[in-house]
Amino acid sequence: MKKVCPSLFVSLVEQTNDAVFILRVEAEKRRFIIEYVNAAYLRKFSHTAEELIGKDLKEILSAEKYELVSKQLFSCVNCKSPFSYEETIVLDNETLFSLSEAFPILDSNQEVTHLIGLSKDITELKRQQALLYESENTLQAIINSSDNITLVIDPGLRIIYANTAAQHHARRLLGKPYEVGDLIMNYLTLEQQKTAAMHFDDILLSNAKNYAFEHHFTYPDGEKVWLLRKYYSASDARGNYLGIVVNSVNITQRKKNELEIQKHTEALREIAKIQSHEIRRPVANIIGLTEMINTHKPHELEEIVAHLHKSALELDEVIKQVITKTYNFNV
Repeated sequence: MKKVCPSLFVSLVEQTNDAVFILRVEAEKRRFIIEYVNAAYLRKFSHTAEELIGKDLKEILSAEKYELVSKQLFSCVNCKSPFSYEETIVLDNETLFSLSEAFPILDSNQEVTHLIGLSKDITELKRQQALLYESENTLQAIINSSDNITLVIDPGLRIIYANTAAQHHARRLLGKPYEVGDLIMNYLTLEQQKTAAMHFDDILLSNAKNYAFEHHFTYPDGEKVWLLRKYYSASDARGNYLGIVVNSVNITQRKKNELEIQKHTEALREIAKIQSHEIRRPVANIIGLTEMINTHKPHELEEIVAHLHKSALELDEVIKQVITKTYNFNV
């Protein structure tokens, strides 16, 4: 196999943006002598090669910093295996973050003679992680502040997340909170398990994005509740299935309003029926009897007046029914 020219490796190390250094290990004297640093190292720490080459690491670092770094380096020497650690560096009042790695070089006696170090700037990565963490906290705060019950379930039907409203619902209904990692089926009755499994299958088998239905139940304290339960299929940016989001919205007040509207509608229909049928009968009788007054003999008037009085009483009773139903409708 053809050997690669060492100058190529030197060129690669010099051109990389990662800080590279080589330390000579003097284990008995507990010293780490700097033998090489690349250009990126000099730029990163604002040093010259003359200030570093041949110096003990203890001469370069503060006592506090050296204690921390040397502990890591001696661990690498003793274990004879690579190690990595993160460190924070403050330069010109700016906080930088580095991922430092050290690789031991062993001689023929399997003793560590040198350490090759690599320091990678991860400041931007840390900032992005902080932004992501802040965004996640903000999103979680928004979800937790919602009255909607939200659960996230993985493909194995295990609970990944339950918001504050969901935990309150579980404690109130089941007497215990949801535990992350538990099967959602453990919190359902046998009948509910069948229904939930059917809904999950509907989403997975039909590739539907969501599924919604109304759910009615009663809490142990006697409160009757209506929930609009929605299942959302959750996928990542590549379309890979991640699980199901279960979101339940309390629609109890809406259902009460619907029942009230239905009650009012039925009352209006009943009033309309009375007005169109029940009132017309005694009114027609009265009209007919008044017409008979002009055509009948005087001795027949007594009977006509009696019928007229009866029809008037019937009309009065019907009017009372309308008034009663109208009053109940308004109440």
